[in-house]
Amino acid sequence: MITLADRQMKIFNIYRRGLAELDLTELFTLTATEPLLIGGDLNAHHPRFQSPGATNPPGQHIAVHLEEVTSISFLNDPHIPTHLKGGRLDLTFLSSNITPLSQWTVHPTLTSDHHAILCTINLALLPKPPGPPVKWNSS
Repeated sequence: MITLADRQMKIFNIYRRGLAELDLTELFTLTATEPLLIGGDLNAHHPRFQSPGATNPPGQHIAVHLEEVTSISFLNDPHIPTHLKGGRLDLTFLSSNITPLSQWTVHPTLTSDHHAILCTINLALLPKPPGPPVKWNSS
């Protein structure tokens, strides 16, 4: 979690290895109630991500949830690959209500076989978290 003054944002970085299952349902649902950044090397293939391979179950899972959960946005630029051999294996998602506060790109020199992702969010403009409930002393 990143905290700036009285604003907070949770960040999840995920690596899905090989044939490991991927279930982002809980995280995607959380985007409706709190600022969330979800990213990582998900090895999820789907035409929506301009993936280098055929659609796989993790790619299908994410694509379905992007249609069903309106509180999350896919940030990747469709014209910028995240892998040196092309394609988008590294995916970035953000709570929709703060997407206008963000910029997404890849770093020009920080690479392995993947480009480093730069996601800049103006935290000063994040909505303040709700304060404690008002308590009344009626005695």
